[in-house]
Amino acid sequence: MAKEKMPQIEKICYNCERAVRIEGSDMCVCSKKGMVESGNSCSGFRADLLKYVPTRPKTVKLEDIE
Repeated sequence: MAKEKMPQIEKICYNCERAVRIEGSDMCVCSKKGMVESGNSCSGFRADLLKYVPTRPKTVKLEDIE
């Protein structure tokens, strides 16, 4: 079985494990920097895979095959 590649996660505060998003705004509370915009990034970025939303694989219709 082939080993799957790790997904490419954009290095922004929104995807960091140190940041918690504030509902209703585009701000995050970072444990390192405090209040930051969710589009910012810093050198302390750590990817949080639980925040990652994978893309769905393409589906093939049976009508297209025949």
